[in-house]
Amino acid sequence: MPKPAAALAILLLAISSAAGSAPQLSSSLSAQVSEQGAIISIGGEMRSLSLNLSIPSSAPSAPYQVVDAGEKMQFDELGNAYLPISSHTPTRRFTYEKTILVQSVARSTPALPGSYSVPSQYGVFTLATNRTQSGDEGIRRLAQNVTAGAQTPFEKVALLAIYVNRNMRYESGMVGQEKDALWVKQNMYGVCTEYSTLFIALCRSIGIPARYATGYVYSDLYRSWMGHAWAEAYVGQWVPVDPTWFEVGALDAMHIEESKSAEFAGRNTVSATVSGPGVRLEWDTGAKTGAIAGNIKTLGVEYSAPFGAFELSAADLNLSSGGSTVAYLAMNGTDYRVVPLSLAGCTGGQIVSLDEGEKYMVLQPGRLSVVAWQINASGSLPPGYAYSCPLTLNSPYLAPRTITIGVNPGEKPLPGFTASISSGSVAPGKGNSVLLRLPYQREGEVFTAILPDGVYRTVAGGPAAEIPFISQAAGSVPVYVAGSRGGSALLGYSSGGNSSAVSIDSFTLPGVLVAGSPATAQAVLSAKSYPADVMVEFVFAGEPQHSAGILEGPSQFSFNFTPRSAGAASAQVSASSSGLAISSSRISSVLPPPSISVDSVETLYIDGVLYTRISFLCAGNFSSPVATVRGASYAADGPVVAALPLGKQELHIAWSDAAGNRHSRTEKITVSQPSLPSALAGGVRSAGGCPLALIFLSVAFVPFIFRR
Repeated sequence: MPKPAAALAILLLAISSAAGSAPQLSSSLSAQVSEQGAIISIGGEMRSLSLNLSIPSSAPSAPYQVVDAGEKMQFDELGNAYLPISSHTPTRRFTYEKTILVQSVARSTPALPGSYSVPSQYGVFTLATNRTQSGDEGIRRLAQNVTAGAQTPFEKVALLAIYVNRNMRYESGMVGQEKDALWVKQNMYGVCTEYSTLFIALCRSIGIPARYATGYVYSDLYRSWMGHAWAEAYVGQWVPVDPTWFEVGALDAMHIEESKSAEFAGRNTVSATVSGPGVRLEWDTGAKTGAIAGNIKTLGVEYSAPFGAFELSAADLNLSSGGSTVAYLAMNGTDYRVVPLSLAGCTGGQIVSLDEGEKYMVLQPGRLSVVAWQINASGSLPPGYAYSCPLTLNSPYLAPRTITIGVNPGEKPLPGFTASISSGSVAPGKGNSVLLRLPYQREGEVFTAILPDGVYRTVAGGPAAEIPFISQAAGSVPVYVAGSRGGSALLGYSSGGNSSAVSIDSFTLPGVLVAGSPATAQAVLSAKSYPADVMVEFVFAGEPQHSAGILEGPSQFSFNFTPRSAGAASAQVSASSSGLAISSSRISSVLPPPSISVDSVETLYIDGVLYTRISFLCAGNFSSPVATVRGASYAADGPVVAALPLGKQELHIAWSDAAGNRHSRTEKITVSQPSLPSALAGGVRSAGGCPLALIFLSVAFVPFIFRR
């Protein structure tokens, strides 16, 4: 009698990550992964066993890893690797042991396209799921608010990662609970699975494809390898984002990737034929129990030197009691990444204070990025002494550096100055300036304006001075102003940029579509000012596609799609920038696909010549039907009559649908001896061709002469 089958699917390793862990400058890694465990049948025996064992990924899905499993790997539809294990005679405790060698290198993003379309196969990574509820309006509003002012898709991804990392609280007790995005948004704590789930939901809610990645990381805090989850976002190519360890656009080599997926889930599965209905299976994974991954051995690690090509400075290094200045870090990006920064003040007393110690810098190739700190000297230091306070820069990516601020309580401060912004609202790339009103004691002094993408200076030649600047920043733009002899101010202005400047100039959809035939819709977008970033979504019959880019002028976006079924169907294109969206809709008729096939084949000898009449069955709206047999072509809007030899022949039929798409089919026909010599002649009569939208047998006048 057939034996019942038992199936077991589990996540072998509870995913965690260490709170306080930071990016590492590991450039390459060699490691050994030992996959060993046992499948145990309880209450009966296993008759057969089939196991798919997930292992670290390799090319092409993970070109940054080289994996040697000692045997041929297999891959699923997403390129994830696994080893199939099977047995026809398993014992009640079936054990397995595999050793996998992994070599990985650090990932970076040196370039991204200025514009791109999301490939159709990535559409699954934009969809909401029961766990990743990106369709929730609250999640969408949050993502739009966080990314307001971002000028590129990568900046949006960076801002979302900063939000998650900065606002969530790590709770190690959450290991294995795997809460959904709505729960995480409400509670804002968890481990790496919750961090990644919220980040992915935020990305998808504004049209950015995002997917889960799982594997292992090495934690210095726990001095061990651990199970871990992170993410990837598609912005013209897939870029890595670890919102827990805060690695965006770059990923250190001590991330061993095992799988990618649209939804967080375990991939290891086992099925077995067992001796009875009460038999159950257990999976003992040994060293992979819990968050600690004791099955990984580090063979070698290479580290790269921290970046040193940056400027750390302050407008004034010597302050009077109660004085202020601005320190800043300026750096040209060589790739896309986010750099966390911390400027730590001196200990042993409150000599100076900073507005905020921890900040973030979003780097992009060829662009200058600037981060500023406002520094205030204490006004209550005892006189008679000079104080010195070193401020130390800490960052996982940058070389350590220190600037020292001196404070002299006995020094008389200069009179203050007044600073204002010339224009409270300008577009990105348009000129603006800081206006200064100065007492005579400050004439001839150097004044500095510090913006997110530039540092500007001027020498005040009189009681009024101006610091002109041009910034590409959008949204609420901070402007720090400081004098070389003390004093500072924090100003700001609104860079309207892309807020509501994008418009849909035209949206065209073919008026007639055919089910199963490809079609193209086109939209032309423009902006009131350029450049302007834009996210575009096209939806036909409920199926979305996404595109993104930076408008340098009016631009055309094309979307290829295939209608699934006949009837009326609607299409919508939406364009959004900095959280605001506009849309346009169209409706079109989808016709059923036309078809032509052979209905009958009749033959007759006339004066020793064998003639064959081929009749067709026709359906739907079509045009220009052509039948080809033995190299000769015939119009096929009625029966085709041809002189063909006896035997099997190959007939090729081609036609166009109402949308102009060409279709074809090939059929085998058999030319046989006629049973009634007069059948063909007696059946000749005049009729029309295949009528549109009806299926019936076609007959038509046969153009040849009977001789007696």
